[in-house]
Amino acid sequence: MLVRRGAARFATVGALLAGLVMVGAAPAFADDEDSVRLSSSSSFTAGGSPGSITVAVTKRSKGCVSARTVLLFQLPGLSAGDVTLLVAQNGRWQEVPVSGGGNDLVRSGRVAPEKPELCERKSVAVRYRLAFAAGVPAGRLNIVAEAYAGGGPLIARATEARKVNGAKGTPTPTKRSSKSPSPSPTPEETTPAPEETEVAAVAPTGQPGLGAGAGNSGGGGVGSMVMVVGVGMVAIGIALLVLLLRRAKGGRDEPGAGGAPGAGPRPPFPPPAGAGGDATVVMPRIRP
Repeated sequence: MLVRRGAARFATVGALLAGLVMVGAAPAFADDEDSVRLSSSSSFTAGGSPGSITVAVTKRSKGCVSARTVLLFQLPGLSAGDVTLLVAQNGRWQEVPVSGGGNDLVRSGRVAPEKPELCERKSVAVRYRLAFAAGVPAGRLNIVAEAYAGGGPLIARATEARKVNGAKGTPTPTKRSSKSPSPSPTPEETTPAPEETEVAAVAPTGQPGLGAGAGNSGGGGVGSMVMVVGVGMVAIGIALLVLLLRRAKGGRDEPGAGGAPGAGPRPPFPPPAGAGGDATVVMPRIRP
């Protein structure tokens, strides 16, 4: 019984020790794997300035390889003609060829780092610049970075998602063309100016208001003439009315019918014939 209990305890302790060894060895196995790290600008703008992308390749396995990097871009409505990709080599930026892969996917050619040889416990980095044409729609951009061993198999891959903003509002050619004809109406609008000056020069010979009306149209001149005739007729009517009133007033002050000056109207009861002086009033006789 004692032997069996000791063997069971020994087996239990051994299993625990084996588990601890496996847990400690797991990070070591993970550290032996090659990796790719991808970092880029937080967002990109269609038609804007280029954004940056950096691909770092780390080799932890034994041996040395000639590293190559590739970038893939996926965005709804994206084509190879909408992408401009540059890579830093020998102190300057060089263009990287890109091609369409279908399903709104654009793939770049393989690029060798400035020091392409990659050995155990070493890393290399490749810097890119990415720009989109103004016609690219806004959306979610998926970026994939891949590292290859020369023309051989894939070493590792990393992915990242970024936002693409639409093109900023700028004057379009149609707006420029609509603005270009605007100067042409200016001469047409300024052409009436000489006519106005001519009317102002002729105006002193007559009435200013009528001269201006005649300069605008023929109908205005006829109307002004009718107005002048009407004013004249009204003046003549007023003169005739005043003359008639004066005549009526003068008739009241003229001599009587006998023609003698100062003679008034005849008395109602003329005096008897042969009587002089004032008329005698005959009183009726009163009977007793």
